[in-house]
Amino acid sequence: MNTDHSIIGIFLVDDHEIVREGLKKVFTRNRGFLVVGEAGSANEALKKMKEADPQVVILDQHLPDGNGLDRASEIKYLFPQVRIVILTGFPLSQQWKKNTCNFVDAVLYKDSDSKTLRNTIRGFFEETPDQSSFVPQEHPLSHRERQVFNLLSTGMQNKEIAAALGLSERTIRNMVSRIFLKLGVGNRTEAALLSDSIDNSGDE
Repeated sequence: MNTDHSIIGIFLVDDHEIVREGLKKVFTRNRGFLVVGEAGSANEALKKMKEADPQVVILDQHLPDGNGLDRASEIKYLFPQVRIVILTGFPLSQQWKKNTCNFVDAVLYKDSDSKTLRNTIRGFFEETPDQSSFVPQEHPLSHRERQVFNLLSTGMQNKEIAAALGLSERTIRNMVSRIFLKLGVGNRTEAALLSDSIDNSGDE
């Protein structure tokens, strides 16, 4: 149990031990975090969480005993004070977000960097949280993301966008995924329909 209230207690739920070990390193190397428990399934997590008393649960979307999204609602019901972060490898539709925003506090892609994960969690406990909720902000995209969005909206593919901006194709792919998440869309067509409502005038 974490008795130091200045430290954020983290509970990890993933059926792959190597993933849990990697996440531990993300937090143990940084002040302000403590991994208070871990589990390989949702059922195991529910048994351990009362004693561990975490502030945040990081939950894999796919678990051996059910979909992480479905199990998140159960965790939130039993531990309403806990913040839940879902890790996923797939773009999520706006309808999905509407159905889950009551019990999932943030969704991050598995290829997000460690700083993004830590800042998202810190944001839960700050007066001005890091942008990680399901509700799009007024200007949700950074300057670089708006550049990618503009090219994406013209029908350009990731390889073409990468060449145009002098970035790697993998960087563009990750950025497109973040854009989808921020805008609450699931594909390029849905994103393009929002092109007229995105403010492209300013920097981050």
